[in-house]
Amino acid sequence: MNIRSLVSQKDAVSAYLSLIRPVVLCLTETWLDNTITDNDISFFEYHVPWRLDRNRHGGGCAIYVRTDFHAVRLIEFEEATFEIHAIRLTLMNQQHVTILNIYRPKATTMQRLLARLSTILDEFGKSKYKDDILLCVGDLNAHFQPWAKSTVPSTKEGILLDEFLESMNFSQLVSGVTRVASETCLDLVITMNSLFVKNVIIEPPLSNSDHSFVEFDLNLNITRKNKIIRIVYDYGP
Repeated sequence: MNIRSLVSQKDAVSAYLSLIRPVVLCLTETWLDNTITDNDISFFEYHVPWRLDRNRHGGGCAIYVRTDFHAVRLIEFEEATFEIHAIRLTLMNQQHVTILNIYRPKATTMQRLLARLSTILDEFGKSKYKDDILLCVGDLNAHFQPWAKSTVPSTKEGILLDEFLESMNFSQLVSGVTRVASETCLDLVITMNSLFVKNVIIEPPLSNSDHSFVEFDLNLNITRKNKIIRIVYDYGP
């Protein structure tokens, strides 16, 4: 979802949340600043959003969590310069998921982002959250041809990111084009344990977005039964 101003797209987001009711919705390109209050962008049955604002002309992230789930913001893993936004979600079996919602503006080099992300992952591994499921989702503006299954060659950023993920034992799970105009795969789901992530689906763009959006489930073993938790993230370029 290329929100391109959450304020102007509020009705479309509200309709989506009412229909699909995802547990988590991650957004970028929110275009918010402190003149927009939380009440201005709140939705029924969802907690007040966690925000990482840039300005009214570009960038910014927001995360919504449904009110029947508990989550906290992990500021210690956030980085406004690179638009890395973090929360910790408590699931019904008291298992926890740490979600990093990442957006890389093209002005930020992939080398700088990966250096910072490497530091965050090192800190995470030493923290009290180290046993959490860790998910990184986002638009990193990095295209790797095998992910997209298109004829468009990999960008240097995509090659760097793939090499980094392989070195860190991470898997990227989105398979297909997420930006039709460029036939590229930019919107990613990254995890160390792909068994937790199921049913990764690329959906058509919402409203006036030029990006498709990605939905996926977490497949969790709760009292010997599979519990499916819906998580959605949507990104702009």
